[in-house]
Amino acid sequence: MIYLLVDYAYGICIKPKYKYHLISRVHRRTSTEISGLILMLLKDGAQKKSSIQKRLNVDNRTLNRYLDILAKQGLITISDKHIEITEKGIYFTNIYKEFIHLLDKNRMSKRKG
Repeated sequence: MIYLLVDYAYGICIKPKYKYHLISRVHRRTSTEISGLILMLLKDGAQKKSSIQKRLNVDNRTLNRYLDILAKQGLITISDKHIEITEKGIYFTNIYKEFIHLLDKNRMSKRKG
């Protein structure tokens, strides 16, 4: 069984550098989830590609595909050594976090009722 760590504040699943809670992996991540996770990692500061790959637990080909898409959309910039988020990427990340928060609220209200 594969375990991932979850940050409940944002409802995201990433391999952290810090302590989070363990949960079992139940579903495959969508392309939107993976893109959002990449941007959230970059919001903490510029990252190396290998660091992103390890924390998201994706292979190199998959990561390159998502980085190319995000770069073409103007959400990130890729230099020789680091990948950085742009202002547009920060804006998208904030909207994505609100969206996840609303989904979690909706999910919790359905469980209660």
